[in-house]
Order: sequence, then structure tokens, then C-alpha cells
Amino acid sequence: MYGPNENKNRLVPYVIHSILKGEKVLTTIGEQVYDYLFVEDVAKALTGLIDNEFNGAVNICSGQPLKVRDIVLKVADQMNAENLIETGVVKLNGMEPKFVVGKNDLLKRTINWEPDVDIDLGIKRTIQFIKTNML
Repeated sequence: MYGPNENKNRLVPYVIHSILKGEKVLTTIGEQVYDYLFVEDVAKALTGLIDNEFNGAVNICSGQPLKVRDIVLKVADQMNAENLIETGVVKLNGMEPKFVVGKNDLLKRTINWEPDVDIDLGIKRTIQFIKTNML
């Protein structure tokens, strides 16, 4: 999950804050593959499950694999700051999973759910929020 009000030490806000301050963005090589979902789509899924009185386990996720490097570059591209990205500088500590992508078929079937915010729009909205609220 990513979006407005996320801890600034998490990946997307870290990249945005660093770029806004004109600092280098230091990352791993970025080959890890994760599933990113905008916070409003998470909330929509949760409320849909509550409204439908769903009982059980379900994955709330985009179901779309995205490399860490790719999301970092998407942020940098939207902010015209590709020159500030330095991949491969941070070493993996061996504790990070290399692949975390969920399957959301049950969620889609149960509440007829689809994400409303694609990754590019979610990044854009997160950048706008941080720019507006950065202290």
C-alpha cells in the first residue's frame, strides 16, 4: 500500500521527499518484485468487504507485479529527476522477500472490486499530496 500520509521512510515517500530536497535517491538494484496498491483502493476494498459482511481471508492487492526499480523510476520520471536516482548503492540485508504479489480473484468475485487508481495516477496524487503538505 502506498499513498498520502504514508511514513516518509517507506519507498514512495522516501523517493519523493528526497527529490523535492534535491538529494540523491539511494536504492538497491531494485530487482525485488512487489504488489503496490493505492491507499484509496485498499479502503474501497475494505469497505466493500464490510458492506457485504464477508467472513474469511482475502487478499487486498493489485495483483500486478512491479519491480522496486520501476516504481522508483516512475516517481523520478514524473518529477523530472532521473538524474537523482542511484540504484545498486544500498545492499539488500537478506531479510527482504524478493517477490510478493497477491492474487485478488476472490476479492474481485466477492464484491465486484477493481482498483480505481493505476500506479501512475497513484504516484501523481502522492507527489501532489507531499508537495502540498511537506514541512
